[in-house]
Amino acid sequence: MACELAPGLDHVRWYGRGPHECYSDRKAGAAVAIYRAEVDALQVPYVLPQENGNRTDVRWVEIVPAGRAAPAAGLRIDSSSTFDFSASHHGAEQLWRARHTSDLVRQPQVFLTLDIAQRGVGTATCGPDTLERYRLRPAPLSLALFFRMLAPAAS
Repeated sequence: MACELAPGLDHVRWYGRGPHECYSDRKAGAAVAIYRAEVDALQVPYVLPQENGNRTDVRWVEIVPAGRAAPAAGLRIDSSSTFDFSASHHGAEQLWRARHTSDLVRQPQVFLTLDIAQRGVGTATCGPDTLERYRLRPAPLSLALFFRMLAPAAS
């Protein structure tokens, strides 16, 4: 699921793997814990812009205005099973069109992606393909996500 969130929701807190980008085949060095980061810090500036910043094995994620004490007005997403998420100020279409990081224009809104799974990194274009156990094949899958609005913190 991909959506755009209103400008100003620039702080992310999650319970899952991190703090750095991690995918199903690259998660051994990413411990499960509660992490916090600004949306801009989740982006990985690859030379050729592409999808990036995934976090895997997530149990919940909160997106709130930056600079406010939790809980702040924002959004919380929970699931009874693990999921992946990424959040960026660059949409998938903009990443697809860009040839260099200098082509990217930061947008005020946050582009949030929630996935049941992500394929491991690599496509055999310049090296070995992803190991079979990290590839996604067509299959019936389901993921229940629970969305909750977070009330502003009392002052």
